[in-house]
Amino acid sequence: PKDDIMLHVGSVLRAYLRSGDEVCYTLNQICLYPVKSCAAYQVKSWPVGTRGLKWDREWMIINERGACLSQKQEPRLSLIRPSIDLKTEMMTLTVTDPLIPDLIIPLHHDHVTSGKEFNICRAKVCGDKIQGIDCGDSSSHWLKLVLGRNCRLVQMNQNYQRE
Repeated sequence: PKDDIMLHVGSVLRAYLRSGDEVCYTLNQICLYPVKSCAAYQVKSWPVGTRGLKWDREWMIINERGACLSQKQEPRLSLIRPSIDLKTEMMTLTVTDPLIPDLIIPLHHDHVTSGKEFNICRAKVCGDKIQGIDCGDSSSHWLKLVLGRNCRLVQMNQNYQRE
């Protein structure tokens, strides 16, 4: 929505305690995690929507059984560095291996994007069942190169409530 607010590093945030006292905080940095359990993406300013920081933990990597991977099961997730370009509405996933090209995916996967079909799938994250949008075979192939195992990149379906 157009009424999103922007957070900026250096902003002063006010909070009110139950006692009625006002406390002020200065925002020193903003880190978001577009892909759950992957590296952080640090920014100087970022939009905030109704669910918090936009695009934070919007994607996850699931195994063949549909369970969300964490660094505990797959430490190499920390090597995947996401970045988001708000102007082009694209996310780039990068790793340090020069033989593996960057993966670039659109921020918005409506059911059809650029003539490619994206399947609706079910997955589990933190024990909850969620509905997501599978980001396709090219992202799955890229993840296999990086992680050495079959898995899928899934974007949360914002129209679905966790069960």
